[in-house]
Amino acid sequence: MNISPNEAVRVFTSGNGPMNVTNNANVITIGDNSYGFVLRSGATPERIQANGGTTGLGATTFVSNTPSVTLGNDAVYAYSADSLGTVTNNTAITTTGSNNYGLYSAGNVVNNASGNMNLTSGVGNVGIYSIENGNAKNYATIDIGSSDRDNKYYSIGMAAGYYNENTRHIEQTGTVENHGTINVNNDYGIGMYAVGNGSKAVNYGTINLDGKGTTGMYLDQNATGINYGTIQTSATPSNNEIIRVAYLHEDETVKLGNTSGWYAGAVYNQFKFKDIGGSKENQIMLKSGIFKSVPFDHNNSLNWTISAEGFISRNEMNRKFLVLDEIFNANSHYYAYGAAVKNEISKAFRTSERTSITPYGSLKLEYGRLSKISEKSGQARLEVKENDYYSVRPEVGIQFKYKQPMAVRTTFTTSLNLAYENELGKINDISNRARVNYTTADWYNLRNEKEDRKGNFKADLNFGIENQRFGVTLNTGYDTKVENIRGGIGFRAIY
Repeated sequence: MNISPNEAVRVFTSGNGPMNVTNNANVITIGDNSYGFVLRSGATPERIQANGGTTGLGATTFVSNTPSVTLGNDAVYAYSADSLGTVTNNTAITTTGSNNYGLYSAGNVVNNASGNMNLTSGVGNVGIYSIENGNAKNYATIDIGSSDRDNKYYSIGMAAGYYNENTRHIEQTGTVENHGTINVNNDYGIGMYAVGNGSKAVNYGTINLDGKGTTGMYLDQNATGINYGTIQTSATPSNNEIIRVAYLHEDETVKLGNTSGWYAGAVYNQFKFKDIGGSKENQIMLKSGIFKSVPFDHNNSLNWTISAEGFISRNEMNRKFLVLDEIFNANSHYYAYGAAVKNEISKAFRTSERTSITPYGSLKLEYGRLSKISEKSGQARLEVKENDYYSVRPEVGIQFKYKQPMAVRTTFTTSLNLAYENELGKINDISNRARVNYTTADWYNLRNEKEDRKGNFKADLNFGIENQRFGVTLNTGYDTKVENIRGGIGFRAIY
């Protein structure tokens, strides 16, 4: 079904009585400045006023079962003016242009799990808009595009209410509820918006923020906002500079692979985060540990290694946060310390004189504690109580290795490691309490991120040249869970 541009309407309803509309078309494409469905039957504002209320007025029911709908520019898929009506959407909606509305309703809206919306094209696209004291619920995934703030074209996942800037008057109110996922991955997009006393935005699901100047929930003119779910920024380091210095002492018996030893090292990390303000953190960590490897055959092809280590770090944090259009800062430092134990078993298969394949499995247990955080300078300084965490991280993987002699006692090596790991401990979902620093304000609970049980696939590629005294390696890697690209260079000296 194709709907031509220039103010075309595919289906239009009118009348006082109840009306049921079901859309089962295969595919719908709506051109510029056009509507798919306009439902003006039932309890519209004009009929309510003329009738002195809703008595005797029927409700319009619209159900969309079409697999997919495409919107061009300034288009609306479904508009309902019936405050008693219900719009149920099972259709995936995609925009190719700007200033579109997916579902625009004065009554009830239910956007089911199959009603995913891709609104990432252009600017100013709105997924679901609630007016006339309506109530709209989303159970699907909505992806938001960019906003053009100069021309006031805002991309919004769910919106409620209307404020007339010319008359400075609230003309519409509504309620929007998110039970699904709203991804705000483009500049200045807004997850949920509500304006006016009586309008409400309630989040039960997840709102992900990953673009410049994005906002999870924007409330204006005494609107109400309630968050029962998760509103989170992508705090994956976009630039993580690491400097490591380590010392390793190892003793090996006459049996190949039967080794033990200890190590100590220092690590300096510089983190630049992908949050809205561009927060930064510098870390200095000291680490020391012991290890023991036991071979189970004469050539060390089957090996078990157990290690234990302790660490302590000092972290300097520059927290940056966005309030409307201004970035504020708060500075602090804190300490972290803990201990870990790791068990690993591996089996090497030598496929030729220069190549080998080694599958392995490991389990790492870690306990750590974070000191109190007291922000000393900046705006809106916080004091956060100390807390601890524990980590349970199993890992399985396989290593492919190649060695090529180059000169006397000098070898070129390359290896590819592929692994899967999953965090089963309690890292993020911990009880943090905070208050505004340097005040007598009460302590309150900080809402934490839910534990992400999605596993991580990682790949590491290494190239190196080594001899009996010195070695240098180049390495690069990728983690799927946080979409992190790693790279580095290492030097080794043996004496």
